[in-house]
Amino acid sequence: PEYIDGMLELHGLLVTLAPIDFHQELACSFTIALMQALHAADRTQEFQQAAVNVLPRMDAPERKEVVAHLSALCHKSKAAVPAIPPPEIPTAEGAPDPAAKAKAKPKPKAKEKAAPATPSSGEDVDPRIEGDAMKLIEAVKAQVEEKACSPAEQLKVAEEARALLATWSPNPKHEGQLSLWVELWTRLGRYCLDANTNAAAKFALMCAIKGLGGSVDNPQPQHASQQRLQWRGAAHALAGSALAALVDPTRQEKTALVRLRLMAVAQYERSAEYAMRVPSQSLAVFAAKQMWNVCVPLLDSPETRQPLIQPLLTATRALAQTKYREEPEMSNGLYQALFDCYSDRRQWDAVQAMLNEAFAIVPSKFQRQLWAMR
Repeated sequence: PEYIDGMLELHGLLVTLAPIDFHQELACSFTIALMQALHAADRTQEFQQAAVNVLPRMDAPERKEVVAHLSALCHKSKAAVPAIPPPEIPTAEGAPDPAAKAKAKPKPKAKEKAAPATPSSGEDVDPRIEGDAMKLIEAVKAQVEEKACSPAEQLKVAEEARALLATWSPNPKHEGQLSLWVELWTRLGRYCLDANTNAAAKFALMCAIKGLGGSVDNPQPQHASQQRLQWRGAAHALAGSALAALVDPTRQEKTALVRLRLMAVAQYERSAEYAMRVPSQSLAVFAAKQMWNVCVPLLDSPETRQPLIQPLLTATRALAQTKYREEPEMSNGLYQALFDCYSDRRQWDAVQAMLNEAFAIVPSKFQRQLWAMR
């Protein structure tokens, strides 16, 4: 209790700091730690109040994280998530002024029409986006995990989040907004996909497409932060998982099954490409494992094996570039699949080049399978 009370006292001082002294990342991390400690002590109202007190001081990325943890802890405590307060606008003297928001909007001059407000016209994100949107997204996650309602009711909450996100578009010149955009859509889609229904998979695919700017075929941005690139890679992985979830061997013809699986593989390949650029080992491993699961039914036929060459190469190179060594059996499986693809057309030079890469990656005690391919 003394430890928690001391944190509460420090948090109270932190909230009152002048803007020039207020450190966003520190405030975010300290608030989350305090909320978790209060939740463990069953002091629900206090961790809710701690979040509400600090949220007006926070920028969009930190507000999003605090709201995510606040919502998750409230769901675990079976408590209602409190209303998310809007951000405060600092005064010239440096102290936050809750009433400044109303003063900040100048009245249009006489005989001039006021320009219509557009969500993407300013540098700041609409305060409802990272607050209320994250609150709804976490509600979807809690419903899916707890199975507290039907899949239709889960999608209803997801639709509320989608409608809210649709009211805002990121400023194309603001890196923070662009990153937040793809993250929110990807999170929403990921939680919906966990419901394991056909409708949820279609909704998740829609979220991935929205997060990637309207098409899963959009190229990688030339200039982007590592955070945005990581989330774009995750969005492609989400698209691949959604397409794989739409595969139904009991109802679909063979051509439709092959087409869906190849589309899913292509998205995991894009995810692996982002993993190499970031670089991100976790993204590379996820893309490689999910790609392998989708590829297995396609490896039985030479016709369906051939389109897998480049995706499998990309997956192995992503694992190599991110220095993943923990599961050599998986790497050997990917190389064996590549060997089969090359062997169909007697591309022995390609086999040799592949093995040269493989021997540099796979630990020596797991190389017996590679030697058998020579």
